[in-house]
Amino acid sequence: MKKSIFTFLMLLSMVCLQAQTLPNNGFENWSNNQPVSWTTSLNGNILTELVPGLEIPIPVSVSFGASTTDSHGGSYALQLHPATFGVPGTEYSYLLPGIAQLGTSTGFNIPLSLILDIAQGNFSDIDFSDVSTLSSLAGMVAPGDVCTSTPYGIKMWVKFMPEEGDSLIVTAFTKSNGVPVSYAYFTTGTTMNEYTQIEAQFDNPLSACDSLCIIIVAGGLQTHENTTLIVDDVTLNYSNVAVEDHQKKSFAIFPNPAIDQLTIQSPEGRFSYQLHDLTGRLLLSGNGEGQEMISVSSLPAGAYMLRLQSDAQIITKKVIIR
Repeated sequence: MKKSIFTFLMLLSMVCLQAQTLPNNGFENWSNNQPVSWTTSLNGNILTELVPGLEIPIPVSVSFGASTTDSHGGSYALQLHPATFGVPGTEYSYLLPGIAQLGTSTGFNIPLSLILDIAQGNFSDIDFSDVSTLSSLAGMVAPGDVCTSTPYGIKMWVKFMPEEGDSLIVTAFTKSNGVPVSYAYFTTGTTMNEYTQIEAQFDNPLSACDSLCIIIVAGGLQTHENTTLIVDDVTLNYSNVAVEDHQKKSFAIFPNPAIDQLTIQSPEGRFSYQLHDLTGRLLLSGNGEGQEMISVSSLPAGAYMLRLQSDAQIITKKVIIR
């Protein structure tokens, strides 16, 4: 469940989404223990047939966030932590990573069978073309916010205290008329006891778009209850100089989608690469010089994030494996 709930939220956000200046980006404004314009909880009903033929809603609620005065700027910041979700005292109770989403969600009514599919990662059993299914699931996903052009990156100041290998993951998508046009991804397992600025860079900066979704996760695949993430001052980077430099020295990655092999070409000689799945789990890593070919034939079909680092730049690209 820890892995699949984050993967599921990202898949569904690519189906559902909607900034030049992010609302409440310093987490100064709070209402009912939630940061205004952000979602740090899952609330709704799990529908069960305790009596054959009769669906009985069981209310479930979990909050991953709280305000803290340990701020980078202003008076408050957002503190994220893992929390238990599901039906307490049953096998349908799960420790989930802390999750914050841009935008506010409305709540959900989901059949138990659908929750089990999500928990087990059986996304192939979910009919995303069914209107009632999408309606049931939509309440789990925050809609994001409006934007008119993809920024170069999303920056934020963080403190991160992971337990036993947990990860900090930042994922963002922009969309145009419902179609994804650019992706940003950042992950680390490094402890940061002092405020550190991180950036998730978009693979197609300044692309025309109409909506932006951001998901911040504390825990990732290996979630432990004492992992803590503090986030403050989330901003968008529209630096034209950085974008021009980024575009002139771009890595070449092909073919994309890939089947058996992925080729990476660097304009700067030596580089390192890391291939992650959407939960932040590191699958492949290594070094190259000029051009490197890596085998992906053993990996399941799906979307992955490729992090490339040279002396002059660090970028993340979305790759598809078929």
